[in-house]
Amino acid sequence: MHAINEIAAEKLGQPAYTEPLTVSFLKSNPHLMLDTAFFGAEFIDRLLAGFEDIDIHTGGQLLHSENFQAIRLLSPKYAGSLTCIYIDPPYNTDASPIIYKNGYRHSSWLTLMSDRLLAADSLRLKGAIVCVAIDDYECPSLVGAVNSTLGYGQLATIVVRSKPQGRPTTTGFSANHEYGIFWGDEHSVVGRMPREGSKAQRYPHRDEKGIYAWANFRKSGSDSDRKDRKRSFYPLFVKDDQIRIPEMTWSDEDESWHLSEQPGGEEVKVLPMMPTDQRRYGPAPLSEPRSK
Repeated sequence: MHAINEIAAEKLGQPAYTEPLTVSFLKSNPHLMLDTAFFGAEFIDRLLAGFEDIDIHTGGQLLHSENFQAIRLLSPKYAGSLTCIYIDPPYNTDASPIIYKNGYRHSSWLTLMSDRLLAADSLRLKGAIVCVAIDDYECPSLVGAVNSTLGYGQLATIVVRSKPQGRPTTTGFSANHEYGIFWGDEHSVVGRMPREGSKAQRYPHRDEKGIYAWANFRKSGSDSDRKDRKRSFYPLFVKDDQIRIPEMTWSDEDESWHLSEQPGGEEVKVLPMMPTDQRRYGPAPLSEPRSK
């Protein structure tokens, strides 16, 4: 956790940062990272000796390393176990100065990326999703390399508005976006964020399949007239709480459905019409079974 000195009690309702740190502050922030480099060797040995299996008590690992070497270091322990891999590589443009070298030749940059993606592939669990951040300059090359080399299926490309004021490029245009490109395999499943606020209120009911809302079966708004959606104008046969679609055939001649059967028993034929539709369009153009 960065900038812990900015944690103030009046903002978060918890003990504020002080020097030295208090026990109550540490208990209120149990996920602070601990860098043992600032402790003496004797204390580090006593600290580690207090854990029978330190992996059980840690929620992750932070490595400060060149990424290829970090992947190789993680491979023996995490092979086939990661459910998601996110990569934010150098964009290979001089307009985005970072600690890595920018301005490779396309082939050199692709070699750098391919080596690391191939190494990271061994860490993926079946169904894991890979996301790579990139901009316009190397986006086509990256997509081609991943699709052909790793054989992932491209799930989606998300446009991210990363710099509203724009950043200069060698073309003279100012770019204010980049991309998040997602890949997966045949077992990958994309989850959904829970709806909140007004969106959650639109779906007030829940069953074993998820949340839902009741809506009028008849379409409303634009393109909702019978003349706009002729193939969507057909009857339902209703009996108590049972609904079924009857047998019918489409006629190109009069552009309407022709019923092959009539309601049976206590069934009622229901059409997607409002009372005003009868006056506006006349009777529904649905034919009864044709006699031979």
